[in-house]
Amino acid sequence: MRNLISTLMRAVRRPWMIHVWWSIALVVTCVTGAQLGARTLNWGVSPLVWQGERGAQFARISSSLAELERNDIAFSEGLAISRLRTALIALASEDGGWLCGDYESKALENAKTWFDTHPDHHATRELQPFIPDGLRACEKRM
Repeated sequence: MRNLISTLMRAVRRPWMIHVWWSIALVVTCVTGAQLGARTLNWGVSPLVWQGERGAQFARISSSLAELERNDIAFSEGLAISRLRTALIALASEDGGWLCGDYESKALENAKTWFDTHPDHHATRELQPFIPDGLRACEKRM
């Protein structure tokens, strides 16, 4: 055992071994810093990005409903319905932890009223269950 320790000590004193150990320490430090930075970024920035996405979904709901309530031949009803469904499906896929504002709750109430009066919105069978989940987006977050 004593010979092993003395051999290691002699190897560490060699100039090339010092450079190898410093290189290993540098790589470990850089990898650790990158991992901690990525976790901090995900923890701090990710909610801000999702908050913006969530606001965009509520804006799509409101604008689609406004288009559907007008009697204007210049807009595409199918496109407005598709945007409305897409926004509700995106809201259904989000996790909890949000508190809805008054305007967000009002937008979902308006969307629920529209879906109740127009049951023939032609969502595919696979997407059909997500629309009620999206309509309850404010209920599950409070």
